[in-house]
This record gives sequence, C-alpha cells and structure tokens, in this order.
Amino acid sequence: MRIFLLVLVLVFWNAAPAAAQKLIDGRPSTGAERFNYFDFSRTYLADPKYRYMARRALNERPPKFDFGEFRLRYMQSTWYDPLAEDTEKELLVLAEQAKQAQEDEEWEELYGRFRGLAHNHLANLGVVIMLADLAKEDKNFGDEKTYRWLLDGLMRDILASGDGKSRDTAYDVITFTEETQLLAHLNVEPLSVEYERRGLREHNRHLVRDNKTGFEKELYVSVRFPMSKLRYEQKIIERNKDPLARR
Repeated sequence: MRIFLLVLVLVFWNAAPAAAQKLIDGRPSTGAERFNYFDFSRTYLADPKYRYMARRALNERPPKFDFGEFRLRYMQSTWYDPLAEDTEKELLVLAEQAKQAQEDEEWEELYGRFRGLAHNHLANLGVVIMLADLAKEDKNFGDEKTYRWLLDGLMRDILASGDGKSRDTAYDVITFTEETQLLAHLNVEPLSVEYERRGLREHNRHLVRDNKTGFEKELYVSVRFPMSKLRYEQKIIERNKDPLARR
C-alpha cells in the first residue's frame, strides 16, 4: 500500500498546495489558526511548541492531552515527515548498533541519538508503532505503555476528524501510515484508490469492502497535508539543482 501511495505522490507532484483548514476546525483558539501550515520554510518557529508537548507526553501522559494539537504542532515542525521511511530505518540502525555496543560511552552516545530522533517524531503514527515494538523487546528503548498510549490517542484523533463518507467529511491524515492504519482500524479491505484534486481539496477516494458486512463502499481520506509537504521538499531539490533559482 505504501509503495502504491508513493507512486501516487509522484504522479500528482505538480498539484498546487491547499490551504489547511479542516484539521484545525473545532480546535481551541491558541494562535495555531494564524500559522501558515504550508510555509515550511518557517517551521522552526513551531519546533519549541512541539518539543514541549512531546516532553509532556513522555514524562506525564496527561489525562487531557490534546492529540489534535500535538499532530498539528508536529506538522508545523522542522521534523514533519509524511513518509518517515528514512527516519524509521535510521532508528532501527541506531537501535541495533546500541545493542551491539561494547563500551558504556558508545552505548550512551548511540542511545542519545536514538532518543533524540525518536523524540522528534512522537506524533508520527508509523514511527511510534515501531518504537512500541522496540520497547517491547528492550526497555532501554522506551516505555511500551507510553508508546501504546500515544498510539491510542493519535488514532482517536484521526477517527474524530471525519467519517469518510464524503469529501466534506473525509478523514484527515498527516502521514501516509495514518491512512493505512486507519483502513486497518476500520476493518475494511482496500480494493482500489483514486487520487482526486478539486479546487483546494486533495483526497484519496478508496473503494473498500467492509469485512464485517461484506458490502463495498467509498471512503474519503484528505491527504492535503502530506502531499503539500512532499511537494515542498521536491521544490527544494529542484531549486538546489538550478543555480539561478538560488539567487
């Protein structure tokens, strides 16, 4: 499924970014509404806010933690990674190197790098799934219960973002792993998917089969946020290839 989504991203790379709105509907008025979610050149301004929430999540597991704002802050941050494949690979390499470390200093250095990288992506569902699996095998890589708490809260927020029955009530995702995990959580079998861009909207329109009833239905997922981030990254790559564009 992830490979298919990557192909989909490449096919529609040149679609214009959309203005982020639905994901912030109903959120507390904290000033986030005034943030340009697609000005990724200024994401460093949001980094401290995300890090603060990440520290609270790890250290306190607050009973009223706002997972919606947590996802928003991550999406605004320097570390926002809709695909996270390289991030997950790097974490796995660091974990394996730390396990094999012979000296305490080497272990501390590797574990510090692992912890810092993991901390930067605690609102990324795919990364947290991997962290929970690592912590289950080795407590040195974190508290599995905390990671499971994060997973439950992130999924609840995704489910609360819509019902998927129409474009107006589409589920909002900020990573492509959120989309695949959403379909699994809804207990549906993906049959096909079609990317749509209509005005300021970008959706994946899924045809799915409900595993409980056997009926087929359409399910809409808004992918504006991850698509816009990937287009921004592609523009940076193209700009760096063109000396005139950097002037």
